Amino acid sequence: MQYMTEIGHAAIDAGADVVMGHGPHYSLPVELYKSRPIYYGLGNLCFKTGHGGRAHADWIGMVVEVTYENGKCGADNFRFVRHNAGYETILCRPAEETEVLADLASRSEVARKVHDSYAAFRDRTAPWSRVSIRAVLEAREG
Repeated sequence: MQYMTEIGHAAIDAGADVVMGHGPHYSLPVELYKSRPIYYGLGNLCFKTGHGGRAHADWIGMVVEVTYENGKCGADNFRFVRHNAGYETILCRPAEETEVLADLASRSEVARKVHDSYAAFRDRTAPWSRVSIRAVLEAREG
């Protein structure tokens, strides 16, 4: 993870607005560095069979939505994704992924803040809502 942090920070220092990594088949920590998001690993988006033809059940990944305003990252949100019985990738309802969010929180300071604040707005949000890192941090700092 140390080399990923160095690369992510270097990319932001060089001018990147957002960094998204990929590699392992599971989600890695999320960080805000100099007010810019670094998603160290998004995990799987679509995955049916792995090495030796083994089926991979119950994987989870992340999809990040980034909005640019005036050439800069204005907002970023993420959602968890899984597959259904037909191996189609589906968006997950945040209220159904509290254990996954808690696991991500244990590995990520930003996600920990998201997890801590999640219960406060879970009941007020639509069932398909996204998790906004910036909004949660701004609310906690304000």
